[in-house]
Amino acid sequence: AEEPFAIASAKPITRVSTPIPVVTLTATPGTVGPAGTITVTANVTNSSSTLPLSGASISLSKPGDVAITSGVSPAALGTIAPGASTNVVWSLQPSTGGVKNLSVAATGSAYGETFNGSNSASFTADFDAPTLTLDAMPEFSATASPVFSWNAVDAHSSVASYDVQTSTNGGAFADQLLGTTSTSLPIAAGEGQTLSARVRTRDTFGNTSVWSQAQTTID
Repeated sequence: AEEPFAIASAKPITRVSTPIPVVTLTATPGTVGPAGTITVTANVTNSSSTLPLSGASISLSKPGDVAITSGVSPAALGTIAPGASTNVVWSLQPSTGGVKNLSVAATGSAYGETFNGSNSASFTADFDAPTLTLDAMPEFSATASPVFSWNAVDAHSSVASYDVQTSTNGGAFADQLLGTTSTSLPIAAGEGQTLSARVRTRDTFGNTSVWSQAQTTID
């Protein structure tokens, strides 16, 4: 009787890899001011080289004070081919200041099994004016042209400019410098006159501080 035998295939076996969605998330710019818009981009890649990711979708989680002005969540992605990727873009607008944390969760399936991926990002909404410091003046000044000085810092953006007004003997304040980047101003007055200066500042997003005031009397 003839002995049974098997025929070995010369074709190599292809290893099947699971189609786990790999997600990246970016939010640009990193800081916005009032009425500013953030562009959030999620990239979803099928990490498998052999299996498609079917019925894929992605959801964006955000704070309640951040509105989606463009794009939808959840967003259907359809079928992502092996090794392929797709982008989803949202536009967001915050209504209050602070750090806003975002996260996305992508999901899809292959042969009845569900696969998930996620990532996170954040941005800052700058709704605060710079912190202004107006140097204190002596009650009486020995010089007829005392110098008023000030400075400001901003935690999230940059100080853009200052407005400076002055008053003599309690009269109405008048503009001296508007939109200036200077941080000091000499003011001339006669003996016995009381000089007052007030300053306010704004940042690159237009957030403007309240007035800060100092005064001195020419001795």
